[in-house]
Amino acid sequence: MKDLDNASKSLIRSVWGYAAGMMAIIGIFGGGSDNKVFAIVIPPIAAAATTIYVFRQEEQKHQELRDQAEHIQLMESRLQILEAIVTKEEHLLSERIERVTGRMPEQMPKQMPEQTRQTPEA
Repeated sequence: MKDLDNASKSLIRSVWGYAAGMMAIIGIFGGGSDNKVFAIVIPPIAAAATTIYVFRQEEQKHQELRDQAEHIQLMESRLQILEAIVTKEEHLLSERIERVTGRMPEQMPKQMPEQTRQTPEA
């Protein structure tokens, strides 16, 4: 029960508190013996069913969180691979530019001058 959040703990305590109260009232004010036994058994069964439902919902929430954490780790590893590829390609591109121009890319002008295009006269 220590893995449950406060709302779930509170719900389970309330359900079992009501079940115990109903059992006490049925025991004190219940009718005949056949009806009393049947009536006393119903509240704890309902409380147990509610408790099982709450535990399963909590386990489902925890499983979803584990799945999301696994997905995030997978995405982070993919991102690291992509960063490594981009860094390597960027380095290769810098080497090519340096080889062609004789300058480092940081020393290149930010805008290359536009080439004028001659259009044929019609």
